[in-house]
Amino acid sequence: MGRRDSLGASISGSNNNIPAPNNTFQTILTKFKLKGLDIVDLVALSGRLLVLYLFMVYYLQSSK
Repeated sequence: MGRRDSLGASISGSNNNIPAPNNTFQTILTKFKLKGLDIVDLVALSGRLLVLYLFMVYYLQSSK
């Protein structure tokens, strides 16, 4: 089954186009713009990841 949003996979494409955790803000914003996204998209996706992270921290602490 798998995802159907691409006809082919590329490890080099992934490594070069996905922002790394140690990228600067400007580098991340540039990578987003290269994909047709803007700062609103960056904030929305970053916020989603933060909420997911906080949920996991809460879940792990409450299961002790």
